[in-house]
Amino acid sequence: MDLQGNMLKVIPPAAFQALPHLTHLDLRRCQVELVAEGAFRGLGRLLLLNLASNRLSTLPQEALDGLGSLQRLELEGNLLEELRPGTFGALGALATLNLAHNALVYLPAMVFQGLLQVHWLQLSHNALSVLAPEALAGLPALRRLSLHHNELQALPGPALSQAQGLARLQLGHNPLTYVGEEDGLVLPSLRELLLDHGALQALGPRAFAHCPRLRTLDLRGNQLETLPPTAGPRPAAPAALQGKPTVGVGCQGPGRCLETCPPRSNEGLWSAWLLGTWRGCVALRWLYLSGNRITQVSPGALGPAQELEKLHLDRNQLREVPTRALEGLPALVELQLSGNPLRALHDGAFQPVARSLQLLFLNGSSLEQVSPGAFAGLGPGLQSLHLQENQLQALPALPALTGLGLIDLSGNPFRCDCQLLPLHSFRRRLPVRFRRRLPVVSDVASRFGRRLPVVSDVGATCAAPPTARGQRVKVAVAAFEAC
Repeated sequence: MDLQGNMLKVIPPAAFQALPHLTHLDLRRCQVELVAEGAFRGLGRLLLLNLASNRLSTLPQEALDGLGSLQRLELEGNLLEELRPGTFGALGALATLNLAHNALVYLPAMVFQGLLQVHWLQLSHNALSVLAPEALAGLPALRRLSLHHNELQALPGPALSQAQGLARLQLGHNPLTYVGEEDGLVLPSLRELLLDHGALQALGPRAFAHCPRLRTLDLRGNQLETLPPTAGPRPAAPAALQGKPTVGVGCQGPGRCLETCPPRSNEGLWSAWLLGTWRGCVALRWLYLSGNRITQVSPGALGPAQELEKLHLDRNQLREVPTRALEGLPALVELQLSGNPLRALHDGAFQPVARSLQLLFLNGSSLEQVSPGAFAGLGPGLQSLHLQENQLQALPALPALTGLGLIDLSGNPFRCDCQLLPLHSFRRRLPVRFRRRLPVVSDVASRFGRRLPVVSDVGATCAAPPTARGQRVKVAVAAFEAC
């Protein structure tokens, strides 16, 4: 039954009692302000109830009684400010509960008790700042939880620990400033954690140590400045820091920061002292750190992530490729460094991951110089190389990169003289199979090792001398005649 878009401000008791065989009921955008107790009694076969985009500010204790077969309940876009324990107690078959875009501020203990089959709970776009320690108790089947776009200032570890089967957790767009082991994130089944676009300034030692199956970690759009190294047992604090004030980056207040928050003036000392943030993340595959303020990645910072395939460090403040931090990543396939002020690529910059790397992004990185051995070790396995929108006037020979499916050199002011002859010769030797630039190599193609055809038009054009300006490097034969 589709009743959406009407003006049914009140759903009275037993309103649908004459429809015992109803399975789907749509009451969206009906300006409903009140659902009376027992409003849906008699709908024992109902599977879907949609009450989204109404004006509900509260749900009476027995408003949902009689819906023992309900599998999906949509309450998105209402004005709910509180939930009372027992409200959902009659919904033993419910699998999906959507409470997004309401005005919830607090979740009391046992509020979802009785929801034994719920595997997806959406609480995003509320004003939640506090979750009671047992707010998520009674949800043994919960696999996906959305808490993004709320007002959480601290990780609700005790509440989350009640959901031991949780596999996907969204916590992005919350004003969290710090995550550490002491926050109690103990989720042995967690595979995907989204902490993007928040206010994170620091990650504490062993922050994710109790999430051993974590595969995807999204930390994009925060305020992280450094990644501490992964170390063994913690040594004593450096003498230079003992007795110093403990308020620093990401601190929640005095007394908590000595172990976790490096004062800005002592970042170098602290980077050698902090325990490994990633210790315990042995299954991590995708790590997104885009759009932070990272200026350095300490050697060994990513060491335990032996299965890491994708690392995004684009749009940070790195001034050099973190070569030593890449050591111990034998499975790395994709490396994103675009949008950093790199300026130069030094010899052996990618040597630690040369055997596995397939996609390399260096576009928009203010590159002015590439050393002859910058791509040493990279061979036929590299399928995609992005160097567009830099300040390169020259580029060394790339004879080993014979497996490229895409090389983008557009937006560079190349000077077509003898210094650029290796690139000119390299392009002329490559087989011509396409006349236009290919899109970025897909994750699917890279994962299954699918070779893409070599691109003919790479976008490299001459900016100088004036006689060659605007010509493609490959066809500017006259500019290289004297070499």
